[in-house]
Amino acid sequence: MENHDSHSTEKDGFKLLEKPKKKISIKSVIFVIVAVIVCLAVVFIISLPVDVSEWYSVKTASIKQGNLPCDISEHGCAQGVNICSDFYVVDTDSHIVSINQKGAIVSTIAHGYGDCIIKNSKSRFIAYNLKSSGYQIHNAVGLLYETNIENNIVTADIADDGTYAIADSTNTVNVYNKNFNRVYSFQSASQSIIDVDISGKNGRLVIAAVSAVNREFVTTIQAYTFSSEE
Repeated sequence: MENHDSHSTEKDGFKLLEKPKKKISIKSVIFVIVAVIVCLAVVFIISLPVDVSEWYSVKTASIKQGNLPCDISEHGCAQGVNICSDFYVVDTDSHIVSINQKGAIVSTIAHGYGDCIIKNSKSRFIAYNLKSSGYQIHNAVGLLYETNIENNIVTADIADDGTYAIADSTNTVNVYNKNFNRVYSFQSASQSIIDVDISGKNGRLVIAAVSAVNREFVTTIQAYTFSSEE
């Protein structure tokens, strides 16, 4: 009578030992789940265009209840409207008003500008006083930064990551990172800058400029790269 070992098999006269099956512990499963959650959280935080606290304040304001249509007459006469982080941003003759999709007013900031211009991105927007020197940086729920530059502002733009560019009356373009620090500067010696567009993610700046050559206007498009690091 052959004796069969439950942990071995016979093949061509040789006994093959079977490896004992390993049991997966609950601790190992929990560890893997936690590691995956942490990795996903890190990826999410890195992908945010702004820091976590700013993202949280915007998300919190987005759930405030209100009604549409929303009457903002007490904050001045509307001059224009933009969408920023799914909020409706209205510039009036005296204020900048942010309204969430539920119709709740979440922020009202007095700008004091004679000719307020707003350029927006997915996360922030810049409000500046055309042909004057003042500008403000906002997110959808409030004022983040306010200052004046040395010369009058001609145009400006802001990227989704908070990087922004300002062109002034000396045909100089200054680029600032999301922490409001200047990281790049360019001056056109022979042409007048009429518009700028910026992509902070790729570190790219595009400038439209005009000049007069032999009594004819010449328009050129210029592209530059920069680093948004401090």
